[in-house]
Amino acid sequence: MPRKVLFIATSAKAHIAAFHLPYLEWFHREGLETHVAAADDMGGVPIPHCDVFHPIPFCRSPFSFRNLRAYHILKRVLACEHFDIIHCHTPVGGILARLAARKSRKRGTKVIYTAHGFAFYKGAPVRRMLFKLPEKLCARWTDVLITINREDARYAAHALHPARTEWIPGVGVDLSEYAHREDLRERTRRTLGLSEDTRMVLSVGRLDKNKNHRTMLRALAALQKEHPEEDIRLFIAGGGAGRQKLERLARRLHIETQVRFLGYRNDVPALLCAADIFLHLSKAEGLPRAVMEAMAVSLPVVASDIRGCRDLVADGAGFLVQPQDARTAAAALGTLVREKELCRRMGSAGREKAASFSLETVLPRMEKLYRSVLRKETRVLHVLASSRFFGAEHVVADIIERFHDDPEVSMAYASPGGEIEAALAARRIPYLPLKKLTPRFLKKAAHSYQADILHAHDVRASVTASLLARRYRIVSTVHVNHPRMRKKGLRARLFRMAARRFSKIFWVSRTAMTQFAYADSLSDKSEYLPNIVNAPALRRMAREDGGAPSFDAVYLGRLEPQKDPARLLRIFAGILRLCPDARLGVIGSGSMESVLREYAEDLGISSHVSFVGYRENPYGLLSHARVMLMCSRFEGLPMCSLEACALGVPVVSTKADGLCESVIDGKTGFLSDDDEVLISRAAALISDDALYQKLHTAALEHAEKAFDKASYGSRLRAAYFS
Repeated sequence: MPRKVLFIATSAKAHIAAFHLPYLEWFHREGLETHVAAADDMGGVPIPHCDVFHPIPFCRSPFSFRNLRAYHILKRVLACEHFDIIHCHTPVGGILARLAARKSRKRGTKVIYTAHGFAFYKGAPVRRMLFKLPEKLCARWTDVLITINREDARYAAHALHPARTEWIPGVGVDLSEYAHREDLRERTRRTLGLSEDTRMVLSVGRLDKNKNHRTMLRALAALQKEHPEEDIRLFIAGGGAGRQKLERLARRLHIETQVRFLGYRNDVPALLCAADIFLHLSKAEGLPRAVMEAMAVSLPVVASDIRGCRDLVADGAGFLVQPQDARTAAAALGTLVREKELCRRMGSAGREKAASFSLETVLPRMEKLYRSVLRKETRVLHVLASSRFFGAEHVVADIIERFHDDPEVSMAYASPGGEIEAALAARRIPYLPLKKLTPRFLKKAAHSYQADILHAHDVRASVTASLLARRYRIVSTVHVNHPRMRKKGLRARLFRMAARRFSKIFWVSRTAMTQFAYADSLSDKSEYLPNIVNAPALRRMAREDGGAPSFDAVYLGRLEPQKDPARLLRIFAGILRLCPDARLGVIGSGSMESVLREYAEDLGISSHVSFVGYRENPYGLLSHARVMLMCSRFEGLPMCSLEACALGVPVVSTKADGLCESVIDGKTGFLSDDDEVLISRAAALISDDALYQKLHTAALEHAEKAFDKASYGSRLRAAYFS
């Protein structure tokens, strides 16, 4: 008997055929029998890749009695058929499907629900808020809840608590279909009767209240009043019952000659090519496909400052305005009309941003999700105590990225919310924010992600995770060699007690593994697994930071007592005695920054020291330096020393634990606890080209050999599957 999948939505034409054909095609290729249940609005045209169609009289309005009949028909379909997966969409379709599928889930059916923007949101009409309670109720009958924008993802994680949540950015746009073509632009503009000087503003969407065309018309009227000399036309593509009212409003505003209502169009890619600016002022969206398509064609966008649009119109791709603020929308349009170069830059940024939401990006993620539901996969939740994004956090992000294409392992990141969220979003890493790192909140996150393994990093996270060992397997990684871990104090005792529940302990430093007070008692679980760096990626990022200033010496890290940056300034003051023109770049932030600025003044070196602050990409600064200085009091295996090695920058440092493992004294850098030795060695690297070149070459070779990334993933997999 073939395996079966059922797609459910209120509309076959407006939803299934519009968005989900690539996914039906994928199931078809995988040998599953594909079914669709939706309102029969295709006009007799068959749905591609659909083996069986079930006409269900859904109505978009939740108050329609037709939905009671739809529910009973759908329930009969589910009773007669055994589906392996039910994937439901749209608010009404999603609620009715999950209610009807409760018995099917007991027979092993997996229910997936994609929330294309929750119907309820801050400021929503009362009738939309009525969806809130049913969504909370239906979450308990949902195996996987997919959200398509970050705001909904956060709400789902904190408030709904389904068996598993996933953030996937939309349904995917085919970038090959939506690409700027000059020949198509010229042909379409001729068809529309537009001259070369006419500025075409395009809007695509249904003519209903939510799409907010009334504000668009008022914005055009305000723009025409401000710039009567400009030939600006607004084209609105979309059908709906509101056309007559909008036409009357255009006449009242005296802009009827500047507005054209095109009705429903099947040549949207051509219209986008013809346009100069895209306008989208919806009151509510999930993740608007129309905006994605416009960005894919390199159009600058003026959009509403609402959820979904905020995910898209970022990184210089356009302007965000309040949905009802016609004047601000008019000002944004006016800026784009006047500044063609700005339009070009925003269009390019939009095209680049659209790649993150392309079918090429989204389809593999959906395929992996479907495979994980059809075939059990190991799900690993990485747990950290910090909300920042420094060394250990970078390591974990790298681990998750390495397993991104592994069909048998899925990973996500969990920590208290903070700056880490934006950093992980930029790398498209699944993130579950914790209100606090406590067993209660961690349990909720693990349940939401449907985790099999909790991989905890460092002591606090490991101790917290150990309290959930009855439900989950625990793997721990120790990134730091803290002095308190070497004594039989409370911190070490807690970790030892927690370690009884671990299946594996990874130590990034051999020194830490041997120095820990109870290391001998944990030897059967302990394994040395050093951090690794992606040298090619670092070098690429260093090249991208082409405008970076040049420093003779750099420090890269947190400005905290552990790193002893005050000692670093004293050492640099000594370097200046030997190299009077030397300059130091301090890259990083922390609690000691203001104190260090004052200390540099006191030492008389402030004119030679630049406090750069935190940088997302510091590798241009690092790669141009002759030496990296470190004065840490204790370390695990610091990532900054590995990164310096990968970029060929010699490290001059104190003999702090893991630094002795990442730096080869006299070959890739120099190690000493004597300040005068550190001063002389650093000054020699700055002034002696031959010495610098020798250590530079050795560092590059060491980075290629010492930290073997080929075995890294296999050793983690062995720990996960043992």
